Order: sequence, then structure tokens, then C-alpha cells
Amino acid sequence: MKLSLIIFGLILIAFGGASFYYQSVSFSTTEQVAELKLPEVGHLQVTEKKEKKIEVPPVVSGISLVAGLVLLSIGLAAKKRK
Repeated sequence: MKLSLIIFGLILIAFGGASFYYQSVSFSTTEQVAELKLPEVGHLQVTEKKEKKIEVPPVVSGISLVAGLVLLSIGLAAKKRK
């Protein structure tokens, strides 16, 4: 359990630090809008490229940093006692 607390604490610290630095992540997706099969022309597809953005509020970043530090300190203290 000590090692799992340390690992999970480090993961939370890494997430919190990365989300403070990169406050949003954007990516694009391609979706098929229409498809038409014509014998004389062939196969026709209409696609649309959409830009999407995921934003992480600074409060979530701060909470994950603090929670990661707490878990890391609990895990290290428990490991030190035994």
C-alpha cells in the first residue's frame, strides 16, 4: 500500500503540473457528413473537420497537486516507519 500511495501521488503531481503548464488541449476529428454512390461519377464522400478543445480549470490543477503531495508524504512516512 505504501508503494501505491507513492506512485499515485507522483501521478497526481505530474498531472497537476502538466495541467498548470498546458491549460487546454486541442485536437481535431474528421466526421463523415454525407455519402453518395453514383454509377457514372463513382463514390463521393463529404467530410467535416471539427476542432475540439478540453480545458482544465486551475482549481483542478491545484487540487491534484496538493492531493499528490499529501499522498506522497503519507506514503513516504509509512515507508520510513517500517
